[in-house]
Amino acid sequence: MRLLFVQPSQGDFVRQRIFQPGIEAPLNVACLAAYMEQKGVTNSILDMRALHHPEAALVKVLQEEKPHIVGISAFTAEARNA
Repeated sequence: MRLLFVQPSQGDFVRQRIFQPGIEAPLNVACLAAYMEQKGVTNSILDMRALHHPEAALVKVLQEEKPHIVGISAFTAEARNA
């Protein structure tokens, strides 16, 4: 089984009003990925916040990795973009 964990882009509303500029590592997703790796499940993380063309990157990763399950993490303020 292959998992893909996705941290979606935040969108302008969130970037301008809630978070300070910069990119923080998605520790919540990283913890889940590490746990799944310990259980022998192949997985990867796509942090769309760190990319200039996040939608294109998502399509590419989905086509190349063909994950069985995609998990999307988002704060309440990011739900619309997720």
